[in-house]
Amino acid sequence: MSSNGVAEDLPDEVASLLAEHASVVGRLQQVPLAGLSDAGVLTVCREVERVHRMKLTVDHRLIVEMECRSLATVFLARGTAGLLSEVLHLDVQEARARVRAALVRGPRTSFTGEDLGPAHPACAVAEAEGAISPRHADIVAKTLHDLPASLDAETIGLAEQTLAAHACALRPSELAKAAERLVAYLDPDGRETSEVDRARRRGFTIGRQRPDGMSRISGELDPMTRALVDAAFSAAARPVSEDGTPDPRSAAQRNHDALATLCRNALASGELPSNRGLPATVVVTMGLADLERRAGTAGTASGGTVPVRDVLRMAADAKWLPCVLDSTGQVLHLGQGQRLASPAQRLALYARDRGCTRPGCEMPAQWPEFTTCTSGNTAAPPT
Repeated sequence: MSSNGVAEDLPDEVASLLAEHASVVGRLQQVPLAGLSDAGVLTVCREVERVHRMKLTVDHRLIVEMECRSLATVFLARGTAGLLSEVLHLDVQEARARVRAALVRGPRTSFTGEDLGPAHPACAVAEAEGAISPRHADIVAKTLHDLPASLDAETIGLAEQTLAAHACALRPSELAKAAERLVAYLDPDGRETSEVDRARRRGFTIGRQRPDGMSRISGELDPMTRALVDAAFSAAARPVSEDGTPDPRSAAQRNHDALATLCRNALASGELPSNRGLPATVVVTMGLADLERRAGTAGTASGGTVPVRDVLRMAADAKWLPCVLDSTGQVLHLGQGQRLASPAQRLALYARDRGCTRPGCEMPAQWPEFTTCTSGNTAAPPT
């Protein structure tokens, strides 16, 4: 590294530009603001925001270059988003958002080297000028993604141009409403939506577990899945009266409990597909002290937590496997003299490690093929 913090192995032009950029930002950090008028403060604020937005186009170019070079494979990362997360110390969700943005607003080339331009050219131009924010561009991208596939390319292009023009003058919340009106105009009765569109839009996401133990869910169901859910919930979520007392649960609470009942019954049935040769099983880990006082939390193989008292209550279910570890994290009486880990040993690793053991990897325990998601090569991206 040079004295200005820029890597010395960069070409002179790139290193000079990076050093100049850092110098300008440093000077702006120290510039006195007391002498500015009220209007001047707002002008500086707008200009700083415009330049900040323009810088995103540089990010797009770098991410596209990383994709083209398959740098994630070189440095054994889980895709370009995983590499960004490691190099820039980003949350994986933010890294994935940056990659998605680069793929639609960054440069593209054909296999023969022909310049194809960005997938969303109007947004790319507006972003390069600093006229729209990433939130504006994301709303445009989601709207275009949700448009019926039966619409021709010219119509979709005009829709992108229209939304990008509105984005330059509207707040994101206002742009979202304008996008809804545009979709209603292009497909007023939903008749253009096809099975292909529904298959593309379907999804179900469980958010990260919060400190209070709760998790938020979101998604979209296709018509058949909605029919199946309605049928299952109509039975499992019906109000239950005891001794003539009305069910105190709300409809949302009954649906929540119905989902738990359906999952519990599915696990108990033994009919779910195996997971890498193991039956679908809930593996939880708790410390000896928590077990003795019947308090605290236990960890699940998927990386979540559950109260110890709930684990003990469910321990009678054969599909729940509590695992108690000593203070050193050792699991006893599970090993055998064989080359491959036995199902019992794998369950013990699930309970002990609760996920991939590669530093920085957040994969749940059931996903890696071995104890880590790499072959053991410790190559790491440059810092």
